[in-house]
Amino acid sequence: GDALNLTGSMIDLKFVPTANRDTNATISYKVVDPEGPAADSTASTITITISAVDDPPSAGGNKTATTTAGAALSIAEDTLTPTDFRVSGITLSDVDGGTPSQIRLISVTGGTVTTSANGAITLGVKGVGDALNLTGSMIDLKFVPAANRATNATISYTVVDPEGPAADSSTSNITITITPVPDPPT
Repeated sequence: GDALNLTGSMIDLKFVPTANRDTNATISYKVVDPEGPAADSTASTITITISAVDDPPSAGGNKTATTTAGAALSIAEDTLTPTDFRVSGITLSDVDGGTPSQIRLISVTGGTVTTSANGAITLGVKGVGDALNLTGSMIDLKFVPAANRATNATISYTVVDPEGPAADSSTSNITITITPVPDPPT
């Protein structure tokens, strides 16, 4: 390797570990004698302690809601009965190991979402709000559009980090297609 010059008996080095490294690093060195390699010191090692940090899992990805059978879903405007829907193909990976198995809903625009058993869902982020269990990479929920909603609805969610909520994924969106229905004249 390259020879580095000492300032007195010290040298300043900067070390940047590779991404997601969670094991110690070592640097081997020896003192080079200007009289020639025969007088160089034996190799010594410096150990650099690297502390692991909890990285967030990958974002689940933007998805479009389907029927629970996997067909295209479109909910008519002003539908009052909760409509079953499925979100599938959610990306579930975490560089720290462990496979995420839950999502947390952050916000709902354009209606109300409930569990598949019509249970209320508390929205929130980073440990606040209900963590919803997935079946594989999918989840079944119910949705009722807001009155006179004539545009698509959006549900924002994160993938829950299995190591703890401080590192939930970045936000992804679920789109629910709403079909406008002509309102009677007043």
